[in-house]
Amino acid sequence: MELNYQKHLCQACEQRGMTLSTAQLEVLTHYLTLLVRWRPHLNLTGLRDAERMLEVLIVESLDFFHGDFFLPGMRVLDHGTGAGVPGIPLAVCFPDVHFTLLDRSEKKTTFLERVVASSHLENCQPCCSTAEDLARRLSPQECFDAVVSRGVGSVSHLMRLTAPLLKPGGRLLLRKPLHTPELQEAAALLASGTWEDVQPLPLPQSENGPSPWVLLAIHRSSGHI
Repeated sequence: MELNYQKHLCQACEQRGMTLSTAQLEVLTHYLTLLVRWRPHLNLTGLRDAERMLEVLIVESLDFFHGDFFLPGMRVLDHGTGAGVPGIPLAVCFPDVHFTLLDRSEKKTTFLERVVASSHLENCQPCCSTAEDLARRLSPQECFDAVVSRGVGSVSHLMRLTAPLLKPGGRLLLRKPLHTPELQEAAALLASGTWEDVQPLPLPQSENGPSPWVLLAIHRSSGHI
């Protein structure tokens, strides 16, 4: 069964112009095994079968690969990571990038600590906190090069939460439906001077998937807040 999951992951990676090593594929299937095992106990996801978890949680996380935004040495925050997406799959794909997995649920961050330890993901650190509390603790030098978030809140809400967490010139990366009205609702924030522009990148669409999605790269102003 794991070989079938790895084959599906290879196909998804090829579709996105990626190639993962055998070791990386094994880590991702190990992560899937832990998700299946602990989901009933920790309310990690509403998805019930391994195939859907693979497609929705892991494969869709690979959509953040688009745009070549992640460079070696970057510090990236996964806001509202929940069961570890997209942070865990991205940490596997980008071993030279450090990911902080932020969630307010202690049960979920404890699960993520178990995933990180058993997978030997040295570039990944769970953090139990809210975005507001984390922003108050960070010095300007500790702010992040990028923030990723997968469907946790509206565009405008996430822009407000993550602006204090991003370095000047950093990016907020969001996976959203192609024609989301949320960008129009965020127009005032985009014109406020804190943010510069939005770069929408079309994402691959599965054969039986919903309407098209995009990766939104929202650029933080290079000036001060």
